[in-house]
Amino acid sequence: MVIDDISFAKKLLSQHNYYRICGYWLPFEKDHNLHLFKDGTTFKEVSEVYFFDRELRLIVFSIIEQIEIAFRTKWAYIVAMRHGCFAYTDSKFAKNIQLFDKNNEKLKREIERSNEDFIKHYLNKYKEPSIPIWSIAEIIPLGLLSKLYKNLSEEKTKKSIANAFGSVDSTLIESWLEHLTVVRNICAHHNRLWNREFTVTPKHYTKPQGALAEQFVSTRKIYNTLIILMYFNSILNNHQNWSKQLFTLLLAHEDKLSYMGFPSDWKGRNIWKGLLSF
Repeated sequence: MVIDDISFAKKLLSQHNYYRICGYWLPFEKDHNLHLFKDGTTFKEVSEVYFFDRELRLIVFSIIEQIEIAFRTKWAYIVAMRHGCFAYTDSKFAKNIQLFDKNNEKLKREIERSNEDFIKHYLNKYKEPSIPIWSIAEIIPLGLLSKLYKNLSEEKTKKSIANAFGSVDSTLIESWLEHLTVVRNICAHHNRLWNREFTVTPKHYTKPQGALAEQFVSTRKIYNTLIILMYFNSILNNHQNWSKQLFTLLLAHEDKLSYMGFPSDWKGRNIWKGLLSF
C-alpha cells in the first residue's frame, strides 16, 4: 500500500483502531494471507472509503430513526383501537406462546430499567400491573417491536399497520423491520456498512406493479436496504430532502458503489430516476 502522507496515516490509526480501518482495505488486497495489496492501492484511497462510510451511516441512521418512531406510533394506535391498550400483554393475540413469553420478559426488563418520567409516574400512580401500549411504545427497542409485530396473530390488525406504510404487505414489513434492526445496530455502534454482506437480508418486493417493482437486485449488501429506505422516506415525508442527500453522497463516490451491491444501471432504475434532475 502506498502511504504518501505518513503523518496523516499515523494520526488516523492513532484515533481509529487498526482493526477498524483494515476492514476497509480488504477488497484492495490481492493476497490476504500475505497482506499484499493490488498495485496502486493507496492509504488515501482507503481513508476516503472510511469517511464515506461514516457519512453513509449517519444518513441511514437518520431515516431509520424516523421509520422506528412512525412504526411504534402506528403499532400502538392500531392495536389499542382494535384490541385495547393492554392487548400486547394478552397471549390470545400471539401466534406463538413461547415467543410471547420471551418477548414479555424482555418488555419487563425494558420497563424495569427505564428512567422515563412517564413510566415512573404510571407505576407510582396506578395499581394495574401493565402499562398502556402508548407508553410502552416509547421505550420499546426496534428489535423487540419487530418481534411483537411478527408474532401478532390478528392478521387484519397486522395488515392495517402495514397499510400505513403504503402498498407493501405485512410479510414484507416483518422482514424489513428485522433487517433494519440489524442495520440500525450497525450504525449505532459505528460499524461498517460499506462492502458488508448481511446474514439477515430483507425480502424482495416481487409484484409486477408498484413503486418497488423490479427495483431489488440479487445481493446481500446494502443496496437493497437503501431501496427500502428510499421507499419509506417517500411514505413518511412529502419532500425528497433525505433522498437527495443520499443521492448526492452516492454520486460523489460512484467508484465505491460496486462494493455495495449497486447494479451498473442503478441511475436508470425508476426509484433513482426522479432524483437525477434535482
